[in-house]
Amino acid sequence: MDVIVDYCGTAPLFQSVYIVPVEGCPCGALVYSSHYGFYDCMDGNASMKFFSLPSGTYYIPIYTDIGVTGPYTINVK
Repeated sequence: MDVIVDYCGTAPLFQSVYIVPVEGCPCGALVYSSHYGFYDCMDGNASMKFFSLPSGTYYIPIYTDIGVTGPYTINVK
């Protein structure tokens, strides 16, 4: 299954994000994105694409910049 994870709509803009979800908590195997960038969201937030992602449970770590505490928006499609 192809999956897109993005932060579109987060304000203020997240300057840094983790681009590798993990399997398991605490941190298990890293899942590297097939494509990521800061240009797919109209507001400049990050998005990541995972092509042919196997079924399972994944955890998305949240990186926060100094002074950025939320709220934030994460979309998983």
